[in-house]
Amino acid sequence: MTCSCNAINMDYLLTLSQSSLSPPQDFLPSTCLHLEAVEQLGAELDEWLTVSSLSGHEYTKAHQDFQLFSVSNDVLLVLKNNVFQSVYVSHGKLCCDCKTHHSHCDFTSIVQRSINSLENSANNPDSLAVMSDLLDTPITTNVLYQQKSISSHSLSLFCNPVSINQDCIMPSSCPVCGDGGAELVSAVVPFFDSFSISNKQLYHGRCKCGTTLNVDGYKEGVLNMGTYLVSHRLLAEYMMLFLQAGNSMYSFYELWGWRLMIENQSMLLRPSYSQFRLAWLSYLQLIEIKDEWFSCPHCGPHPNVVVCDGISLGYPKRYVRSNGSANAAEHILLKGNSSTDRTLGISAQVRKSVLKFMAKVDDVDVQSISSIAQGTCLEKIVTHASQANHIPDYWIDLLTNILKMSPITSVVNQQAIDDVVSLGSKLPDSRTIYVLQHNSPIFFNFAKYMCEEDCQLVLPICLRILEVFNKLQNHKPHDTGSAAEQHLCCLPMLPQLCGRGSYVADSLQPSKHSLSCSKVFHSSLTPGLFTLHCQHGICYGFQALDKVESPNTAFTIFRTRFPKAPSVIIYDNACHLHLYSLNRDPGFFKNTQFLVDKFHWKNHKGCSDAYNARLYPALAGVNTQVAEQSNSRLNRLRGTVSYMTECNFMKSVKLFVSYKNILQRATVGVKSSQEEEYVVRHRNIFGR
Repeated sequence: MTCSCNAINMDYLLTLSQSSLSPPQDFLPSTCLHLEAVEQLGAELDEWLTVSSLSGHEYTKAHQDFQLFSVSNDVLLVLKNNVFQSVYVSHGKLCCDCKTHHSHCDFTSIVQRSINSLENSANNPDSLAVMSDLLDTPITTNVLYQQKSISSHSLSLFCNPVSINQDCIMPSSCPVCGDGGAELVSAVVPFFDSFSISNKQLYHGRCKCGTTLNVDGYKEGVLNMGTYLVSHRLLAEYMMLFLQAGNSMYSFYELWGWRLMIENQSMLLRPSYSQFRLAWLSYLQLIEIKDEWFSCPHCGPHPNVVVCDGISLGYPKRYVRSNGSANAAEHILLKGNSSTDRTLGISAQVRKSVLKFMAKVDDVDVQSISSIAQGTCLEKIVTHASQANHIPDYWIDLLTNILKMSPITSVVNQQAIDDVVSLGSKLPDSRTIYVLQHNSPIFFNFAKYMCEEDCQLVLPICLRILEVFNKLQNHKPHDTGSAAEQHLCCLPMLPQLCGRGSYVADSLQPSKHSLSCSKVFHSSLTPGLFTLHCQHGICYGFQALDKVESPNTAFTIFRTRFPKAPSVIIYDNACHLHLYSLNRDPGFFKNTQFLVDKFHWKNHKGCSDAYNARLYPALAGVNTQVAEQSNSRLNRLRGTVSYMTECNFMKSVKLFVSYKNILQRATVGVKSSQEEEYVVRHRNIFGR
């Protein structure tokens, strides 16, 4: 008999058995703990000693290629090809002690097949039914002891860590009865500081009133982990490196070890990396982050100009919890805006023909274009152009933008179109030109070159655009009900006000041009974050994505957390967000201008030029790339937070964003006394 722990002897004997050969007489079989256990069991059960006696077991009548024996209530001994292996249940799976060390092998497969046919066989080992019940029992998490921090007092981000001098650390008086005469016991625990490691006498006990008394460590500047103490100064040092440069925890842990060596301290006295990691995560949860750091005093709780963007910074998908639903009243499908209500209302044939004519395609029949354009707002300009067989460049620029599939409300706002229509056949005055320059750059470029004849030609187009605006103004925001707050959202100053709502457009098939993000995401990590900023660079928070980034992400945030839609939304996918919003709740977004930031505009080919934020003088001093720049700083955390649990990930990112907001608030001239002290300390350390 041999054991799988000696793979060489086992392979040798199996090879001999397949060839019907016997080992030489001088062959000495190996012995091990497993064989000794089998021999001891065999001494108690004689029928296990020889294979010939096993063949008469009643269970083997239906299974001639293997045999099963009960060793205990939850362990089976499997015999196959003269080899014994024990099979048991661990963490909801069948496991085997074979040399493969995998949960799937020949022996576990035998037991699994036997469990599957358990009801069809009357003669089974007793432990087979027990193992079947164990496999069906759901696994409960956190069944093992997990060390937790005893310290519970919140810590300020601005605190200046103190140095502990005393060797004995005792708890304060009882917070319930105020009695300080409780019986205390002490234990010697290691204390880990930035430059030294020492032992401290840590006291704890129970008050007469039954209250447990422990050292919180807030006044002493230490984090009490029960079996060891860590100074706030050491943890604050890592926090600063994490916030400033995104340093990984392990790199700081190794740096700390080298620092101890320089101070003639042994690296071996350090806590394990797991203990240090647990201390930092406990310290992280105690840091107090104020909601006011996520708002701009200039913009208020609901900024009028919002710059948003996504970043592929995620955490493992196995830690994802259900985010809840932002929808309310799902049985009611709300209607949005149709394509004819937001465009010039002309057919695709007319639109394509006019675009071909402007592109000077040779095979275009001018007379046919005039006939199909009759009855539309383009009739006058098409007739005029066909007679002259020429169309000016400034007309081409205007028609190219208004004939695209983008909503016509993106090209001009209502104030500008009202002014143009009120002039009738007159040329625009200075006030109208000023309004066009700041609100409708496409029409402003047209107004630079237009003559009195052009006023008559463009008037039907303006009247049609005004009709679109009037229909849009008749829409009222939908009543979307209420919904629970989503735990994957960190928008402290933007609480959820209502539900998202369910819309008819949600059930429609997406077009061939998908609105989803085309970024490449990690296969085992969540898609990332979606951040919101004001024009002054203050981040109002972020949404952790459980699905790929799409216009629905931004739409849901604005619809559920803003009492009124922002006047300007700057987003790299603003063209699709505009269309998505009008398809669902046009009444809420009817006065919102959607723009694409200057950095991403070069990637937009088929959109109206009116989405280009660079064309608007009012935004000349606005950094439209502030979200992109902020997200580039968040990228520093990728190696540190990408493998955290959901709770630790959200708190780490929230801490990082609040830190950057404090520095940004100082640049715009807004900071509290605590923030002032913190910024001065930061500049003294980092020089900026």
